[in-house]
Amino acid sequence: MAKEECMDLREAVEKYKQSKIPSLSTTCEKASHHSKTCLLIAIILFLIFIYLIQQVPHWQVAQFGITNPKDLADAENSYRATLAQIFGGIAIVIGLYYTWRRISIAEENLIVAQESQITERFTRAIEQLGNEKIEIRLGGIYSLERISQESDKDYWPIMEILTAYIRSNSPAKVIEIKDDFPYFQASEDKKDELEVMDFQPFNEYEKEEAEVNKLPLDIQAILTVIGRRKYSISSGEPSYLDLRKTNLSRFVLIGANLEGALLYEADLQEARLQRANLKEANLEGAYLQNSLLVKTDLPDAILKKAKLQWADLFGAVLTNANLQLANLEYATLSDANLENADFGHDTDYNFERWGATWAAGATLENAYLYNANLKKANLRGTNLKGAIFKEANLEMANLEHADLKGADLEGANLEGTYNLTIEQLSKVKTLYNAKLDEKLEKLLKEKYPALFEKFKDKPLFPDEI
Repeated sequence: MAKEECMDLREAVEKYKQSKIPSLSTTCEKASHHSKTCLLIAIILFLIFIYLIQQVPHWQVAQFGITNPKDLADAENSYRATLAQIFGGIAIVIGLYYTWRRISIAEENLIVAQESQITERFTRAIEQLGNEKIEIRLGGIYSLERISQESDKDYWPIMEILTAYIRSNSPAKVIEIKDDFPYFQASEDKKDELEVMDFQPFNEYEKEEAEVNKLPLDIQAILTVIGRRKYSISSGEPSYLDLRKTNLSRFVLIGANLEGALLYEADLQEARLQRANLKEANLEGAYLQNSLLVKTDLPDAILKKAKLQWADLFGAVLTNANLQLANLEYATLSDANLENADFGHDTDYNFERWGATWAAGATLENAYLYNANLKKANLRGTNLKGAIFKEANLEMANLEHADLKGADLEGANLEGTYNLTIEQLSKVKTLYNAKLDEKLEKLLKEKYPALFEKFKDKPLFPDEI
């Protein structure tokens, strides 16, 4: 794996070298050669001009047959003056042209000199990136950032080199989990034959305190540079940032621009991603346990099978996000916008192969969704046990086969929900002040009136009774 990533880094550097501009000495030599040719032409034209200024007036006057020497001289001088003005005008035009050419050549030489300088700086920065001393590596990283800001031509090759450096030097450690069977609800006669994929809360592999307190400075520096780069996939970048299967655990990415980034199976446990831009990012299978995603933009993001246990997504935007089979146990989603988000089962699920009656969706067991917007969300088959939906908007959400056992729906808006049954709602913790379709509310009040009463939590201490 490390060898492959090193090859990626070498290939990115070679691509840059192939586009190297001609040297300044070569350009100057060509310009010097043309200057000598132009000088020779100028001398020849000057001699022709002297000849014409002498002979043409004489030929012109001769046809009039003037015999008076004074009149003859005046006529010839008059023709010479006119001819001189004509040639003078031509000379001025030629002079202006060559002045423009000299300015153009000077500008071209300046560009060549600047690009030659950038090439030298680029090569030096790459050498610094491979140095053993962290101070020199950091200098190389920030030098590459400056080059990317000054040269659009070098911008994307530099981004490719920096991401390849992370993949090579901070790969995600292999986390072995059983994925022979998807997480599903099997038919009664096959429950004993099938397994249910499970994932431990977080920190699947141990990290020593020394490693936690000493995050690689070069990796953090590169992440900072990438996070504040001037372009993104929606504003000129030719491809997506490739950070697949990288170890970014505990790194700081606050406000980082990671739009469209490929973070497939990346380790982002306890990462600080507040206010980051992860629009359309691919986080399928990513490890985000205990991560901070407060007010993070994740519209249209792919979070399929992502591990988000205990993650803080307060105020996050997850509109149209794909959260199929994601694990959000104990996650905080207060004030989050989850409109039209898909928490349902894996669309690649093979019912015939696994012999299940229906596939389960994401896990939001004990998740905190106070005032969350789940309008039109697909919650089919989701595990919502013990989840808190106080004041949440579930209008027109699909709750088919969703497990609502112990869920707190106080003040929640459940109007227009699809496939929501009395049996499902009979298992919730409370429906106090909840908004329901009139027919469903009437039937529930007749059969389970206690659900509409204010729920009182059991006291933790005797003196609270």
